[in-house]
Order: sequence, then structure tokens, then C-alpha cells
Amino acid sequence: MVSHGDAPWPLNKQLDSVVLKKSDKNKAQSYSHVAKNRSGMWCLPHFIAATACQEADYGWMIRHYCLQQFQRSMDGIGQRLWCDWDETVGTYGELTNCTALIAERLDCYWPNRLVDEFFVAVHKQYFRNCSPSGRALHDPPNGVLCPFIVLPVLVTLLMTALVAAVVPWG
Repeated sequence: MVSHGDAPWPLNKQLDSVVLKKSDKNKAQSYSHVAKNRSGMWCLPHFIAATACQEADYGWMIRHYCLQQFQRSMDGIGQRLWCDWDETVGTYGELTNCTALIAERLDCYWPNRLVDEFFVAVHKQYFRNCSPSGRALHDPPNGVLCPFIVLPVLVTLLMTALVAAVVPWG
């Protein structure tokens, strides 16, 4: 269970209180921790005694901290603007920074397989209907669209009339 309270986003900003709690598959071991500092996770290595990346912990933390914050931010933006890169670039950058910071604190490489899978899932959920350029596709304004339709039609009719007038019949 993760309690975010009124903690600001992203992780590298000042955190008032972040409660991180994890239990393994057998629920035999668990840890909880309250982090209070600029990075938000300053004493986490003291609670995780390992020399290598613990992928299960890393995956759990990015899902339960980074993803929840991202979901709140995206809900605040509104689904209508998810494909507007100007609106989502900040939130997306915060998500990226969050995953990188947690990887650093847990001595995990970044990016890694879990991060790749995590971002693929995020893209499938939030950006699957967006164009590759990041801009929502829509028709141009009528003032631009009408000349592009009317001019070729008029030129075609004019050329047909000109050819009919110049070429002798018979």
C-alpha cells in the first residue's frame, strides 16, 4: 500500500511523506519506510540489503508509486488532451525521472527490461490512439481546406472548356 498524501510530484521534488510498503509472494517478509528528504528515498538502501537489483521490488515500486502519480496527472489533464504532447510532456518526463530515480536507489540498471515493459504498457493504455507525430489528427480550418478543394475543381473545368473550344470537332 502506498500513501501519497499531499506529496508533490515528481520524486525528486520535496516530499513531505511517502510510505512505501511491500510484501513478497508468501507475505512472510515486508518492509515499510517513511522517506523525508529532497530525493524522497534517501535511506531506502538501508532497508533493502542486497548488492544487485531486486527486480520484484523495482517493478512493484514503479507500478505503485510512479504509475499512480502518472495516472493522477493524466486524469487531471483529461483524456481529450492525452495526445497533445505539449500537455503531456511534463507528466511523461516526471514518469521517466521517477523510474530512473527508483532504479538508481535500488542499484538497478536503467533502462532495463522492466522499464521497457512498463512504458510499453503505459503507451498501450494512454497513447494507443495518438498519431506518431504526437499531434492529434484533424481537418485544417475551412479557410485553408476550401481553396485546396475549389481551385483544382475550377482548373479542371476551365481546362476542359479551353480544350473543347480550341480543338476542332470533326
